[in-house]
Amino acid sequence: MVYAKEGFVLTKEFERLLLCDFCSVRYESIIDYETLLDDELKCEGCFGIVGKSIKLSEKIITRLKKYEFDSFVIGCAVDKSLIKKDDELFNRYEKYIPLKNLIREEISKKITEELKIQENKEYPDITIIIDTKKNRFDLEIKSLYVLGKYNKFKRGIPQTKWPCGKCRGKGCQICNNTGQQYEKTVETLISPYLLKECEGLNTAFHGAGREDIDALMLGDGRPFVLEIKKPRIRSIDLTEAMFEMNINEEVKVSLLRLCEKSVISKIKTSSSESKKKYRAKVKIEGKITDNIVNKLNRGFKEKTLLLQRTPLRVSHRRSDKVREKYIFEVCAELYDDKHIMLEIMASGGAYIKEFISGDEGRTTPSISSILERPAICIDLDVLYVDDKGLFS
Repeated sequence: MVYAKEGFVLTKEFERLLLCDFCSVRYESIIDYETLLDDELKCEGCFGIVGKSIKLSEKIITRLKKYEFDSFVIGCAVDKSLIKKDDELFNRYEKYIPLKNLIREEISKKITEELKIQENKEYPDITIIIDTKKNRFDLEIKSLYVLGKYNKFKRGIPQTKWPCGKCRGKGCQICNNTGQQYEKTVETLISPYLLKECEGLNTAFHGAGREDIDALMLGDGRPFVLEIKKPRIRSIDLTEAMFEMNINEEVKVSLLRLCEKSVISKIKTSSSESKKKYRAKVKIEGKITDNIVNKLNRGFKEKTLLLQRTPLRVSHRRSDKVREKYIFEVCAELYDDKHIMLEIMASGGAYIKEFISGDEGRTTPSISSILERPAICIDLDVLYVDDKGLFS
């Protein structure tokens, strides 16, 4: 039997309410009681879900011990009908503890006592999701994000994994059963060491744009974020990591540091809004004279609007539309009697090979249209990618 505290009037439905230990705590500001219910499963306040959920604490703590983390938060799913009944009875009382809150608070208390780690609802490394209906829990492990820059010193290496065109990633004789078109990528050359050190599940590579597979990435490098999913270890020596990752001569990294997920959107934004500088070796049809070089140097001294319809070479995987980009500067030098060298400052996302060739009229203006003769890019190098102050 339970009794209302002074100043409260209970309904008939509540006059004979039988409560477990946990619910008696929730309602202690509202009611007094003579005896507590020994069998918590018969509790008319929570139907036993509080006790069963809190008993998950030991299993939760055992799982948590497998991870390095500094903060956590607890989420709790409770049957809507039970929440509705709970609220109808007690939400008018100021000191009433809602069902979800009690479960979260009790489990949080046990975790903090055992692991000496405080709950942090704003920046949790681990989110604990408790399903009271099925009496189980899941852990959502926050990814670890590493910001850095990379240089690529060998042509023929794509930035990210490229599924085999024959088997579409399933594995076949052509791709040696790897499922990949190319054996090496920037991602696969960078990620293994960090993945191993963090004991993560897998990685995702986020670059500030991407160079063509046959282009080099020179200068001070291209910004990227490597996302390590479900890491067991969060404290890593990034100086040692750079040393180990730079043993290979094809791709090297610099300026590694931990960052938040929000940096990914920043480098993606900087990719389309920032300036990028390129160097291109260009083959020109016919004899090349100083007049040709001078014509190019004069033709792009001022910011020039570039209209680019989706290039033919990527039209099978990109939407067909006209993109507006800008050419900020072109500097031309004679290389030999058949080639010139160009340094081009352009908007991020501009198709430089098509700016040179004209792509059958799909890009205007172009080097080819200015010179009124065919021009083809032989080699392309990226010299500079604006990092928008991310490393300052």
